[in-house]
Amino acid sequence: QEIERYVHAYGAAATTNNIAQVVIREKRAIQWQPLKEGLVSLHTDGASKNQEIAECGGLIRSSNG
Repeated sequence: QEIERYVHAYGAAATTNNIAQVVIREKRAIQWQPLKEGLVSLHTDGASKNQEIAECGGLIRSSNG
């Protein structure tokens, strides 16, 4: 079924002179890895809406989690 989708997408793009975009996703198991002793990591994120409302947050982790 997945190959059929790629063939269909390519055929549709070829007939309309568009570029066919094929995305291949890979599933991998991930897990938290502790940092080296004495290091910390800082993760931040933020968002705004209509340049009026804004929010942000962050997380600091050490080698202990």
